Amino acid sequence: RKQGKSMSIPLHKDLGKKAKDLVERGFPSSNKVKLTTKSENGLKFETVVERKSKYAKDGSFERHVGFGSFSPKLELKEYGLKANGSLDTEWAKGDVVLSNLFTDGLEATIKTKASSRTIAEASGDLAYKQDAFNLALSLFLKGDDTKISVSSVVGHEGIVIGGSVTYKIGEGEKEGGLDSLNVATGYIGGKYDIIADVTGTNDNGKMGVKVGSKVLYKHNSSTNFATLMSFAVEKPFAEGVTVTAVGEYKFDDDTTAKAKANNAGTVGLALTQKLNKNVKVTLGAEFNTLSDADNKFGFELAFD
Repeated sequence: RKQGKSMSIPLHKDLGKKAKDLVERGFPSSNKVKLTTKSENGLKFETVVERKSKYAKDGSFERHVGFGSFSPKLELKEYGLKANGSLDTEWAKGDVVLSNLFTDGLEATIKTKASSRTIAEASGDLAYKQDAFNLALSLFLKGDDTKISVSSVVGHEGIVIGGSVTYKIGEGEKEGGLDSLNVATGYIGGKYDIIADVTGTNDNGKMGVKVGSKVLYKHNSSTNFATLMSFAVEKPFAEGVTVTAVGEYKFDDDTTAKAKANNAGTVGLALTQKLNKNVKVTLGAEFNTLSDADNKFGFELAFD
């Protein structure tokens, strides 16, 4: 039986994304209120008001910072079009995605990002996706910094192998050359999403090597576990290794609890509760058990 597009293997940049999202998302450390409104024609507006806490390098609290954003989003599935914009207190952003461009599986993405405080950025991505393989080409522009990246992933019966190469284009007195490369492999299927990779990054002519893994285990419909690990080869093991583990348990359709911990002694807790079909509240806390860094608490109220 031919598989649908929903079974297509991820792009290289999305390998291990499910495990990473489970570890990093859903642990609020600020006070946030989010309002989302939708219309029948596919237009959606998202407004966020947030109070963030700024911390020093040693983890101690410095001050509160206000943040706000307004994001219109448009999705027209019949045309394969997605358009997103965002205007906030720091950036103005926009991106457009066109799916099945000229042929099935071909997708084009254009992103822009601008601020009065720094140099504007722009990027363009072209990806061709099929069930057993994909190929992506990306161009990134920031001032006189230009990078081009090529990546691909092939898969068979859950086994995936992928790689990417990013090249920095020289302009004027700036020399071009290899910027980074990555090779990844793993298994995606059933209860498991396991990715291991090796990344080399050019830092002023010196290639730094990092070995990593992202693992997601779906125990059942209510319980998920994930771990992220990375090791900088050029550093001593105790300094170069980072490990984070998270567990998620859904009590029912309305209540979810999460907990995570890392080898630096940081422990995070979160509880999400749906008050009704349109209102959701999330409480989060983060504690450092090995240092005097300030504890962090967060609150997110979402109206949809």
